[in-house]
Amino acid sequence: MEIPVKAIIQGISFCITTGWAIYGARLLSLGGKGSLETSWKNLAIGAITTAAGILVLTVDDLIQNPFLDVLGSAIVALGGVFMLLAIRRQYAVWKSAFTSVEPKRVFSNGAETSSEQASQIMGVSPSAFHPMALDMGNRRRVLIEFGQASDCERHLIGYLSRMSEGGKRIVLFTKQGSSLSMAAEVKMVLLSSPNEGLHVSPDGHMSVFISNPSLILDAFASVLNADPEAVVVLDTLTDIVLSIGSSKTHSLLWQMNELMEKKGLNASLLLLLNPKAHDGETCSFIEGFANAIFYCDGDGIHPKKGNLKTL
Repeated sequence: MEIPVKAIIQGISFCITTGWAIYGARLLSLGGKGSLETSWKNLAIGAITTAAGILVLTVDDLIQNPFLDVLGSAIVALGGVFMLLAIRRQYAVWKSAFTSVEPKRVFSNGAETSSEQASQIMGVSPSAFHPMALDMGNRRRVLIEFGQASDCERHLIGYLSRMSEGGKRIVLFTKQGSSLSMAAEVKMVLLSSPNEGLHVSPDGHMSVFISNPSLILDAFASVLNADPEAVVVLDTLTDIVLSIGSSKTHSLLWQMNELMEKKGLNASLLLLLNPKAHDGETCSFIEGFANAIFYCDGDGIHPKKGNLKTL
């Protein structure tokens, strides 16, 4: 018995729309309170609604009922409205996050740092930097290791400020209160502890839940969309590892690298790590990911002997 082509198409349509409904419901079950989650929820509702409408139209094709034809079309149109709202909301979030030219806010333990403190930290002597550390060149995945008591923040601030003055766009993924936010012209993405998903404040600052690697990756993708030549600083990679674990961090780093291959061929990742906070295996995979490894101490930033690699 030959199966009608229309019946085959209807069967395929049924499978696809059922998939929409299932994954839309799963997406809704994830919850989340951030700005971007609003668009995801609308997208999920739109997918479920559209799936329901298409199923009604599929039944109408079988029994030829005018009422079902009108009902199905109306439900599909309603689903389309939710999807339109989702896309509109997501566009607004990304535009607000990375086209803002507002000056950065500087936090230090919840309070603004005084101009006197800032001038002391910014007063970094050029001799504190090894020449190779001043130019990332073709090294797109740079690791800077530091000790708990190395007092190297002022050197890192000077390093970032010099790159910014050289025309590089610096985007700092960091926790609130980081001293590195005092570097010149740094855009910040705050890694938050409360589970707020991905949120964009009215002044254009983005915050993302540090324990959700997929949201961190979304924020990273938006940075590359705004500037394919950005230098993204993970301050610190140690905080991320301790929040999501070594395995998820390994996957996150390589997904970031894949995004750079697609969207940011001239972008760079600068990873800050306290190796004493991790076991040898964790340090090994992070060092294996890096193209170049430096260490920072009270005297400055230096190449790590025996570990400097080039592309």
